[in-house]
Amino acid sequence: IKRQILNMSLKRKWFTLTAATILVAYALVCFIIYIALYNWLLENEKNNAFRTADDLTGYIESQRAGFTIQELESQVGLMKAILNQEQTVRLFDLDGNEVLRINNFSPAVNIAEAIGDNGLLKVQKREVDGIDTFVVYEMIKMGPYPFILQLIHPLSTFQSMMGYILTTMLIMGIGAVLFTAIISYYLSNALMSPIQQLRNSMQRVKENGFVERSDFSYSTQDEIGDLLYIYNEMLDELDRSFKR
Repeated sequence: IKRQILNMSLKRKWFTLTAATILVAYALVCFIIYIALYNWLLENEKNNAFRTADDLTGYIESQRAGFTIQELESQVGLMKAILNQEQTVRLFDLDGNEVLRINNFSPAVNIAEAIGDNGLLKVQKREVDGIDTFVVYEMIKMGPYPFILQLIHPLSTFQSMMGYILTTMLIMGIGAVLFTAIISYYLSNALMSPIQQLRNSMQRVKENGFVERSDFSYSTQDEIGDLLYIYNEMLDELDRSFKR
């Protein structure tokens, strides 16, 4: 690959290396941005799940003493207003029996997995019914009776958003590479044109002598302009030397 690159024309080297550099730089920047967004949005989803569970727990525990499950069931419609993003909430007794359900977008997760030696697990990220979710657990007391609240927060919206961001980055990346390729092509033509003129002039002088010298259209005072000036000065000196 290195030999092939070295044997390319200057125009192709400029075009290839510029496009490759822009592509690698853009891919690196997009990768960093994507990872940062992924972690930030995922943490935001977790915080939203915790906030909903806390709001629901606070609402249930704020009810009067002696409040029953039957009375709580009559307020399911009101509690649904607290939930968002197709969240599902279930209330279990300590024996693992479901006593209340709010929404039914996701199947229940075995609460035995959340009860360990260190007490009740606060949150776990797991797949439920083929969808990545955050499962949040809270202990609730209704009168003298403790219950376990299980909130299942699906990450389908989060995954759709990340897919949209990734697609946008890919489309913008392709556009950036194409734009860079076009700009590189025209820049390489503009920069290589005086060098091609110089090469053609040298070839004509070699074949036909100093009479075939040509004037150059490139008059910018940069490195290429200096090269063309030195070339003309050298031919003038050679011409005078031969005449002498």
